[in-house]
Amino acid sequence: MDPNYFSRHLENRTIKYPNGRLRWAPIHRIEVRLASGDVFRHTADLDGDSQAPTQLIERMQSEGVHDRSLTEMIANDQWERQHATLWIDSNHSGGFGGGRYSYSVIASSRNEVTQWAKRLCENFHPCGYGTIVREIVARTNGTFTCTATRAGSCD
Repeated sequence: MDPNYFSRHLENRTIKYPNGRLRWAPIHRIEVRLASGDVFRHTADLDGDSQAPTQLIERMQSEGVHDRSLTEMIANDQWERQHATLWIDSNHSGGFGGGRYSYSVIASSRNEVTQWAKRLCENFHPCGYGTIVREIVARTNGTFTCTATRAGSCD
């Protein structure tokens, strides 16, 4: 997980193909974490099914957006300052309804990661389902990260 850039899924929208057919499209916005730990979200809504989020992140990386100053980002109207700095990358492996859910989180403060881990452990299935949160690690860039897993069923 990139500690500087994150493509956040915000919502699903109905969009029209050029031929008039409708489809659901996941809408993403790109977030950047500055060296100060502050997180900003770009104002452009991007179709998550296209290459637009990846292309925007690549352009931001080449321009070194994460190295900009806090003052510069606040003054730019293409960026919105975010209060939460927690980014969660999750994936599922195995069969539908079963399998394993894996989480990787990163935040600017240990407290945000701790609170996320606490909520994950408190939000468990009545059968248990083996939720495991690993130790929170402080990275050299000032961020904090941890990983967690949860079984999709008790079978």
